[in-house]
Amino acid sequence: MTIRFVSTLNLNSSGGGGTTDNTTDERIPYKKASTTSFEDSPFRFDVANNKIVSDVTIEVPPGTVQVGEGLEISAAGVIPIFRSGLTGIQYFGVFYEVDDTGSQKPFTIDFDAEETVVPQPDFSTSIPLTGTFNNTVSANEIINEFAIKTDPGATLTGARIQFVSQTTGNPIFYYPSKKDWEDGIGADLVADGSGIVRLDIRDTPLGLLVGETIINNYAIDSGVLYGNSSNIPYQEIVRQVGTFKELVDESDSVTKLSDVSDAGSGAIITDAERTKLGSLTGGRYLGVFADLTALQTAHPTAVAGDTATVTSPNGNLFYWNVSAWADSGTGYFGNMLKAEYDPTNIEGDAFSMGNMSETTTAKVFSDVERTKLAGIEDNAEVNNISDIDATALTGGGNTALHYHDSDRDRANHTGTQLHTTISDYDTELAGTANTASYTPTTDYHPATKKYVDDNAGGSINTMTITPTANIENLDVSSLSPLGVLFVDNDANRELRSLAGGTHGDIIHLVHISDDDLKIKDPDSYTGQQIETPGSADRVLIDFGGCTLVYNSSKDLWFATGLYY
Repeated sequence: MTIRFVSTLNLNSSGGGGTTDNTTDERIPYKKASTTSFEDSPFRFDVANNKIVSDVTIEVPPGTVQVGEGLEISAAGVIPIFRSGLTGIQYFGVFYEVDDTGSQKPFTIDFDAEETVVPQPDFSTSIPLTGTFNNTVSANEIINEFAIKTDPGATLTGARIQFVSQTTGNPIFYYPSKKDWEDGIGADLVADGSGIVRLDIRDTPLGLLVGETIINNYAIDSGVLYGNSSNIPYQEIVRQVGTFKELVDESDSVTKLSDVSDAGSGAIITDAERTKLGSLTGGRYLGVFADLTALQTAHPTAVAGDTATVTSPNGNLFYWNVSAWADSGTGYFGNMLKAEYDPTNIEGDAFSMGNMSETTTAKVFSDVERTKLAGIEDNAEVNNISDIDATALTGGGNTALHYHDSDRDRANHTGTQLHTTISDYDTELAGTANTASYTPTTDYHPATKKYVDDNAGGSINTMTITPTANIENLDVSSLSPLGVLFVDNDANRELRSLAGGTHGDIIHLVHISDDDLKIKDPDSYTGQQIETPGSADRVLIDFGGCTLVYNSSKDLWFATGLYY
């Protein structure tokens, strides 16, 4: 069951005030909106515990409910806010997150600092008394202050405002009150020196849902509101955005180690370990001191077993013998004095060979020397053949250490030999009569005279045409890669384009007629067109000519060496 309060409701802990005396069952009377009589409410005053209780869910819409002596509950949208009427302090309720196991985590709402925003700027235009403010900000936002604008120092007479949730269509806030809005009664508001009229609503802040759109309806008896050319008034808000903050469950203790787990190296000490640690006394090494006086000054007393090194006179170890410091007669660390072990102030690793100095007889063994030593066989003799080489010489196997005369006998050779290793190869080859055919296949293969004669170019391709019309898209593939085109036209003709050319083809054009032959510069002709010097048409003189070279990337024949 949900009880929804639509206006201010006063609940007094004393009971009474209804149509009957209800102090016996301690029911608290209430009056419904738009009615004149009191009825028993679902609230009951618990006399034993001096508090108000109810077995039903209470939903508090925007507005204020005063409970008991002085505690007001405001519905800031989805955020209940409690304010003490005695101290003025505001309180925010604790929320609990419940998981599938029924475990509860407490949270409170932690609000950021107030932030002033201007959702509708001022265009200094006098407008009618309506306006709209669209709110699309974060969850848990509340509005603490609202501002509109008029002339500096001016008074808005009978000002009243209604906020309506566009999401639900229900009013969610009134100024000065719902009854005043319905009755058409407002409050006089005076602007400051900037023309700003501020409404502080922190006692009953307005809470907004995520992305909620608010319609603001304005009404004044006299005065001027400023806004834009679309009749939307200037609007300014002071808002706060809240986030849920996890609290420590009151059932947990932040001071009891039994509620804390070991983590990494941070282990918790046990009672047994503490007892054992407390039983340990003495055995401390207290450091190095210049002399006995310095030790006695720093530690006039100690625990049996404590020790320290006294540098002067001999660097011996001293120990506490129950009542005084005594010399053990020996050095705890030996005579490790700086003057002895670091005379050149290296101050480096005492065990690094890089910090060691050689003497006449004591040497540092280098990496080069170590590598050389590793390459010498065990029991090797100076200037003597190695055991491996000795075995190679006597084992009858292949070795580079020696050869036999029979090894040099060519009749005993097998395999192949590079011609570059033969001293008279070129001479002998030049005098050889070759009768076999040979076709080279790579760049540096030798070629016979016959191969060169057969493949040195041969005859030039030729073509003769006698055109009876302008020449366009003439197939010259038979002239590739080098040829001569004879043109014997019967009248004045145009050479417009060719076809069948491949990159690098060269055609020498020869005009063998006394009629004009005009080479046309590229136009909308079919085929491979001809580019002339200066990109202009050229007329060949009688029996003139030129050279045509085809470029595939341009798809053009280029005319060079024109005779016209």
